[in-house]
Amino acid sequence: MADYLLDTSFLIDLLNSKDEALEIHEEISGSQATSTVCVYELSKFDGFDRSKLEVNRVFGLSPDDAAEAGEVYRRLKERGEPVGETDCLISGAALSRDLTLVTRDEDFRKIEALDAIFY
Repeated sequence: MADYLLDTSFLIDLLNSKDEALEIHEEISGSQATSTVCVYELSKFDGFDRSKLEVNRVFGLSPDDAAEAGEVYRRLKERGEPVGETDCLISGAALSRDLTLVTRDEDFRKIEALDAIFY
């Protein structure tokens, strides 16, 4: 079972062997996963090799994830602080599954209920 959801920004830094991402990954190794939404975002980059991700550590969005993402979107829109659609989907998955998001994307700070590691 995963405890951490790896965001696209973290995965990019990990794939590029950034020191801080490597250190965090070593600390949480074995208890992390990512979402198909992050795979989608990474796949937009030319040369992305999907085989570098552990297939059993990638989960698809569930109906609960999607519903939570919709709630995140509505709350942020009401406050006049929208974030991107994919960030809503990623945060919805983290919230519905009670996972800690690992990211350097500052937009996630707008989501008050989200447990996250920012670096």
